[in-house]
Amino acid sequence: MIMKRVALAREWSGLTQEQMARFLGISTTRYAHYETQTPMPPKFWLRFCHHAGVDWTKMLLPDPELQSDTGGDTDTPAKLG
Repeated sequence: MIMKRVALAREWSGLTQEQMARFLGISTTRYAHYETQTPMPPKFWLRFCHHAGVDWTKMLLPDPELQSDTGGDTDTPAKLG
């Protein structure tokens, strides 16, 4: 779920994976893994959230409104901002 939120926040901000990776000082390949395979390390969270324009608490803390009745992930950019 957290990896999907990372991807949604970046997409919502209008940035490419390459732009976000450059801002964080990492390779595009490494950044792409944070959206699909491996949770982003804590050392990047505040910078990521600031650059993406999202509230870090809504990215990291559980929010029952972001879950459907079946437990599926229903994150939307409006919920992350």
